[in-house]
Amino acid sequence: TGCSVKEDRSLCPSRMVLDFTGLDTDMIGSVCLLGTGPDGIVLRDHVKSSDFDKTYVREVPYGKLRLNFWSGADGYISDKDGLVIPFGDECPAVYMSSSEHEVVEERWEHKVSLKKNYCCITVAVIGMDTMPYGLSLSGNVKGYGLDGSPLEGEYGFIAYPGEDGKAVMRVPRQLDASLMLIVDDSNMVRKSFALGEY
Repeated sequence: TGCSVKEDRSLCPSRMVLDFTGLDTDMIGSVCLLGTGPDGIVLRDHVKSSDFDKTYVREVPYGKLRLNFWSGADGYISDKDGLVIPFGDECPAVYMSSSEHEVVEERWEHKVSLKKNYCCITVAVIGMDTMPYGLSLSGNVKGYGLDGSPLEGEYGFIAYPGEDGKAVMRVPRQLDASLMLIVDDSNMVRKSFALGEY
């Protein structure tokens, strides 16, 4: 109490503790983690479900910190743009979360919770033994940005119904009514449906 010299701890990192125990390991096999701050990437990691029950501690700088978690989106993650679906690929079966924090304490905890962020559209073709046409799906959302919001851009892929006449297609969350389903035989459009309007 009689000492006037105080330690400058302004440059010391904070200890971030992440809690993965609430995740359903039957649905989520692993989680990709990206932490970014004002100066760029702070943390990048891949956590397997076998480690969800272990204490996860990392050092992070004080100040603003955005945390992004993805599951089921391996190969689609960009450090700069977030989750980007290349044209021609179907939306992955992604579970994710994005949140921003102000790190002000020496130690802080965050419970990780992921939400489903895609929709399955089932198209059933009735009255045909075989389906000679492709089903082209197109829209204006190509993924999700680092803030978790839908990312504008060209999206499209072709699906082919199975022997039961059904095709299940995954799409990302939408921003408008632009989603279209086109039935074509590679030579011409046979029919188009405004799914976004429906």
